[in-house]
Amino acid sequence: MIFNNFFILLLSQCFLFTLAKNNVVFVFEHFRHGARSPSTLNENDVDGLNQTWNGLQELSNVGLRQHYLLGNYIRNKYPDLINYKNYNPKEIEVLSTITNRTIMSARAQLHGIFNNSRPKKIEGEQVNTCLPYYLLDEKDKYNINNISLYPDNFPEEVPVHIVDIKDKLIQLEKTDECPVIKKIRAENKKRKEFKDFCQKFNSTFGEKLLRLLHIEDQNYFIDYENVNDICIETIIDVFDGRNLTIINQEIDIDSLFNMSMEFFRLKANLVYANNNNGTLAYVGSSILMRKILSYMEKIIDDINNKVNDSPKLVLLSSHDTAICSMEGLLSNLFNVTAKEPTFAASFIFELSKEDQENKYTVNLIFNNELIKSINYDDFKNRIKTSSWTYEQTAKYCGFKEEKKEIIKEEGNTSDSLWLNIIIIFSLLDSLVIIVIAFLLIKRNNKKYSLDSSQNL
Repeated sequence: MIFNNFFILLLSQCFLFTLAKNNVVFVFEHFRHGARSPSTLNENDVDGLNQTWNGLQELSNVGLRQHYLLGNYIRNKYPDLINYKNYNPKEIEVLSTITNRTIMSARAQLHGIFNNSRPKKIEGEQVNTCLPYYLLDEKDKYNINNISLYPDNFPEEVPVHIVDIKDKLIQLEKTDECPVIKKIRAENKKRKEFKDFCQKFNSTFGEKLLRLLHIEDQNYFIDYENVNDICIETIIDVFDGRNLTIINQEIDIDSLFNMSMEFFRLKANLVYANNNNGTLAYVGSSILMRKILSYMEKIIDDINNKVNDSPKLVLLSSHDTAICSMEGLLSNLFNVTAKEPTFAASFIFELSKEDQENKYTVNLIFNNELIKSINYDDFKNRIKTSSWTYEQTAKYCGFKEEKKEIIKEEGNTSDSLWLNIIIIFSLLDSLVIIVIAFLLIKRNNKKYSLDSSQNL
């Protein structure tokens, strides 16, 4: 009897668990481009796959495959989100900044998403070299060893939309797009934390690096920009598998890499994402957050109206600066702990719906790790009440008045069009009146002349 009751209770609990299961209805993935080539290259330099780099600061073959594998991971993580066998432009939308390496990363990820098996495979050590580090433990789960390099039914021209950043104010990541951002970041680089780090870096590696690089200035690695350059190159070289044998004879590469990552974490948190009052994160990412929310609102409207007119999967390919800024805003709004975005880092906004109730949850997933679950209504209210609007952001950056008309939500310019038409017609009316008046005056003058001559 006790067993029967327990069995019934167990079944009821399983049934309730099944009913309460969350279904993912929308995914927005914001990712950093994959591994890229350094700022300087030697004639015979090759990457971790023993292939020649394509050019300075361009996506490497390792980076290309990182996003191909990441795309396959997305496909397997959300098997029912979209139709992966037949491309439907209503189901997926792809955005990218204008940089070559971000566009190529987006294209490579699309190939992984729409992979349908062809003979050429990524196998063996290539998988370990190219797979983003946070997915290494997942390769058996997602059959990554068996995926192909190229998809089967993938149309070559799936559009990648270039984000017009300055007009739409989505992800103000570069200093030349907003003068205020440039000023704040310049001030952040002077913080004591960086002065202390540069002193430590110089005392640890300065003497050996000066000798290896043939630099005579003994204070070279006390300067922020010089330390920044060497740390970036070290991270690129290690992630992309550059041959560092010559350097390794003088310097322990692991120690240099770890210290470079320490600098990257400082820069991510103190230069790109934060300043004393959090303004940098608000001006840099508020409009992106509002954009993500608008996608979610449309999906929920579609579900309520039983239609299928909105994208369920949206990709945004950009840079570490953009992801750091976004993380800074999420930290301010939802107390999310920021993490440094290495190459091919993936930040996912996942909207899930409970089966039996009209309740939604937003899950924030960074590099395959769930870092926060937020009730959708709380997520929506917080963004709408606390993040910056288009007008606030434009005003803060000092954009011109005419630019503000372009950056209104939905880009509605019909009012200004009608205003221009009215002005033109008013001018034409005035011109017609002036011409008629001139002709009447001329006619009256002529008549007066005739009358005068007759009187004479």
